[in-house]
Amino acid sequence: MCYAWALMTSHAHEEEVRPRFSVITKEFLGAKETLAGLRCAEVEWKKDEQGRNAVPVEKVGTEFTVEADMAILAKRQEKTGGSHLNYWI
Repeated sequence: MCYAWALMTSHAHEEEVRPRFSVITKEFLGAKETLAGLRCAEVEWKKDEQGRNAVPVEKVGTEFTVEADMAILAKRQEKTGGSHLNYWI
């Protein structure tokens, strides 16, 4: 962990929010267009058979639920054609 990051304070720290890393969202919970929560699980990163490209593998027994009424989706943008720019949607 970066030393500066460990000493940084924010509103989240003041409210005792603890970030969780290496987590995937497995399911959005709720009815129709109303979000009630997220079903998540912890993952560990493992390389494929050839030792390349680490992929997330779910850790058994680490599934948990988070209450939520809003989710902000982050989408990775790939380069297309000859363009070297990434655009936000």
